[in-house]
Amino acid sequence: MGQVKRWQMGAIRKQSHGLSSLPVMESGKGRGTWPGLRGREMPWLPKHCIHPGCTEKIMTGSYCDTHRKEKQQAYDADRDPKAVKFYGSKRWRNIRTAKLNRSPLCERCLSIEKRIEQAVTVHHINGNIADNVDENLQSLCLSCHSKKESECGNRF
Repeated sequence: MGQVKRWQMGAIRKQSHGLSSLPVMESGKGRGTWPGLRGREMPWLPKHCIHPGCTEKIMTGSYCDTHRKEKQQAYDADRDPKAVKFYGSKRWRNIRTAKLNRSPLCERCLSIEKRIEQAVTVHHINGNIADNVDENLQSLCLSCHSKKESECGNRF
């Protein structure tokens, strides 16, 4: 059969796992290399959806598309219908995008924890979703947003 070339390693691994349609992580400066592999490509192996009994393979997240939608619907059922409608609106997406463009770093991390973290959510400081002035909006990372919501008594 001959010696296997480095560029063939990912394809061989994918075939042996039955994953020939999945991408192979590129090797480079620390990216895609794992200790013991000496620079060879490491395939992104899929994992199973964590929903009990589901055998769907996924590359990112915890749930397959079907169960992710079910989980989101169950979560939305417990929320205020006005909030669900507002946070899904184009108006909120525009407000959120504008705030994250103006303040791309987590404001809580910068002021309290003295570290730099990218903001991914926008929080209403006074909790009123109708009050969308810049002084009432705060750019936060996921960790800080979860802390803020738990302080307010919201489940997040």
